[in-house]
Amino acid sequence: MLILSGDDVKASISIVQAVAAQKEAFEALFEKRCDAPLRPVIQTEFGPSLFMPAYAKSASNSLVIKIASVRPENAAKGLPTIPAKIALLDDVTGHFLALIDATYLTALRTAAGSGYATSVLAREDSRFLLVFGAGMQAKAHLLTMLTVRPSLEKVTVVNRTLSKAQTLIEEIKDDFPTVSFYAVSSGPPSEGTDAVGDCVKEADIVCTTTNSSTPLFDGKLLKEGAHINSVGAYTPKMQEVDSETVSRSVVVLDDIESCMEEAGDLLQPLSEGIIDSAHIYCAVGDTKKLKTGRKSPKDITWFKSVGNAVQDAVTAKVVYERALEQNIGTMV
Repeated sequence: MLILSGDDVKASISIVQAVAAQKEAFEALFEKRCDAPLRPVIQTEFGPSLFMPAYAKSASNSLVIKIASVRPENAAKGLPTIPAKIALLDDVTGHFLALIDATYLTALRTAAGSGYATSVLAREDSRFLLVFGAGMQAKAHLLTMLTVRPSLEKVTVVNRTLSKAQTLIEEIKDDFPTVSFYAVSSGPPSEGTDAVGDCVKEADIVCTTTNSSTPLFDGKLLKEGAHINSVGAYTPKMQEVDSETVSRSVVVLDDIESCMEEAGDLLQPLSEGIIDSAHIYCAVGDTKKLKTGRKSPKDITWFKSVGNAVQDAVTAKVVYERALEQNIGTMV
């Protein structure tokens, strides 16, 4: 069995390869060439642990179970607050092939899913990127957007704690010398200025990667032709983008059934009667329809993802195969 750490995962797979893996995963999900049972949750006195099995029948069949635990108190111990591992099995023999650290892998596959949607839906001449959040998901999205849209010239990171946005920028700016980076606080407008609103007005691509329960910006401010990726809200009560954003957008979902149960960004405008289910354009795995999602340079497009274990399965198999090719990891 191969043991792969987070650093091993980073060394094994590129962003481009991860984006290609998400296309494969989304198509398997849409075409129902997979099995991903509802995840059971075990509650402990220290927090919940989630068990997410999946079997993807794709280019290379992948059978996995991801185990993730939510432990907020880990922060004080210098440990990840959501430690996660993926066990990869041989679907023929049932033997374990690998145990993979899934903390980075989850952030990568989520951002790569947005990257795939962006590569199809966002305008090719996109210049300005706006990212809400400054954590691991924000960083993964920032790097992925710069990969799939090399036309980007300006990046703004918005976060409640300005220093965290500044730290994120310091971590990556040297790798992109032709890109200008800016950090903005998401505090309320003051003295007649609205820094966040001004950023929204000029953004060609917006990524929301927070756990906010209230909208991060006014959808009326979005300019024509913008593309939005939203990955942070994963319960009916959470909402990163407002109903105005959704109603103005061509709506593409990672999985329609899951989003109709979990995506507060979508459920809120549906419950308000601002949109109906016919407003949903397609699932991102519907490749033929996805290609016609942007019919005009003026269209606003919105990709909403709540995540799924099929993405984990396909990505884990690619990581495993790439690690073997490059002699990465520890065999036990």
